Amino acid sequence: MDNSQHTQDEPNPLIESQNLILETMKFVLDSSVNIQNKLDTLSQKVDNLSKMSQSVNNLKNQIDKLSIEMKDQKNYIKQLVGNLKNEHKQSIEKLTNQSVEQINKLEKSITKIKSSHTELSKQINNVLGSNDSINENLLEMKNIAKLTILNQIINKPEKIMPSTNEVKNSYSDFEICKIAAESHNVDAMYKLAMMYFNGSDGAVENKKTAFEWFQKSAINGNTLSMKMLSDCYKNGWGTTANKQNADYWQNKLKGTS
Repeated sequence: MDNSQHTQDEPNPLIESQNLILETMKFVLDSSVNIQNKLDTLSQKVDNLSKMSQSVNNLKNQIDKLSIEMKDQKNYIKQLVGNLKNEHKQSIEKLTNQSVEQINKLEKSITKIKSSHTELSKQINNVLGSNDSINENLLEMKNIAKLTILNQIINKPEKIMPSTNEVKNSYSDFEICKIAAESHNVDAMYKLAMMYFNGSDGAVENKKTAFEWFQKSAINGNTLSMKMLSDCYKNGWGTTANKQNADYWQNKLKGTS
């Protein structure tokens, strides 16, 4: 058999071996590079973990230091509170003693005033009791004033007794109306409210005071005051506007008609 013919028909073992070796070397080289890359990545992670561990240790040290400081602060605050309690207790005791002393002085003053009042009452009773005509004169003066006020309110001066004209002329319409209103005369309450509302007859205009007198008079059944009270709530005259209250007094007024 010819050797040249064998070469052309069959693969050369030497060449195949060389190719196989080259491929194996290439694979090993590629694998080495890949492994080296993984090792580098792993090394970087190890470095990062090491740094994180160092940070954790630093944080732990800071926490321990802070814990110690907080403990010191707690002890300081506890001591401070204790000192404040002692000072507060002393202040309370001092204030209590001063209060007791003031109360004792006040009790003595009250006892003295009571004694003086009793003595004064005895003297007044002795004076009034020594002359019955004084009591009679006082009663007569009250009756005259009452007649004067009531007649002035109903605007019928012709009914005023002649003996009371001097008393009547001593008071203004506003003063007489105010006295009667404060004596629970319902009509006088309304007239006094109108005087304050308009600033008339010697009264200084004061819508708030007028509202208060309208309210007192309306509660006691004066229909004119009910109307004015409803208007006050409606328009906010002398009080805060309140539609519900305005409607209430308007309905109350209708119920009386």
